Amino acid sequence: MGYGLDLFPASPGLSPTELRAIREGQEAEIDVSAGEDRARYTRPPSADQLRLAQCIRDRFPALKVSHSSENHVELSESRLSVQIYIFQRAAGISLHPGGYSTAKYIESLQLAWGSLEILQREGGFATYDTQIDRFLDLATDFETVLACYGGQKAVKLNRAEREKLEQSHAWQLAKALETHTAMPYSANATYAVGDVVRHPTLGAGIVRALAPKRATILFEVGTKILVCGA
Repeated sequence: MGYGLDLFPASPGLSPTELRAIREGQEAEIDVSAGEDRARYTRPPSADQLRLAQCIRDRFPALKVSHSSENHVELSESRLSVQIYIFQRAAGISLHPGGYSTAKYIESLQLAWGSLEILQREGGFATYDTQIDRFLDLATDFETVLACYGGQKAVKLNRAEREKLEQSHAWQLAKALETHTAMPYSANATYAVGDVVRHPTLGAGIVRALAPKRATILFEVGTKILVCGA
């Protein structure tokens, strides 16, 4: 069973009703033009189609051009079974997970999501999810789509991987900033979230959370809860 995401040209700030009207009109236009002019399958793609395809391939080099014409440019990633279609005035992404592992559900949707971001930014599109029947907000809807696409197991794994990545990034930030803003750790000092400290035995760390008289600090050895000022 596949998963489909459709993109249509839309100006920022349109209401759901306006977006739906654009989608319905664009779908009808695509159906009519495809039936009337089969020669479009052999004519070369437009400069804008090629530009969008190249923007996506610059970010995801594993994508290959499997078809190229005025009708559409198709990009495919065979390992993840992801296809991206770029039409003259629309686009679409199809995912076909088959018997994928949970990790591959996440990986394939991450590839699709990154491509959606490029198509929306560079092509002026809005993304419609045909499964949950609404337009998407790419800033907030990843887990909603992942739950529908890969299930709650994929959502839980994605959250765990994201938390691990965030901890790694926090540590890298602490290492990068220790020579510039690191302050000596003191049980009497007052800290703010994001402060970089240097502990005499634990080394550099970054303050992740605060509670009365306590600071949660991420060090290379892991997270520690240390005494701090009020």
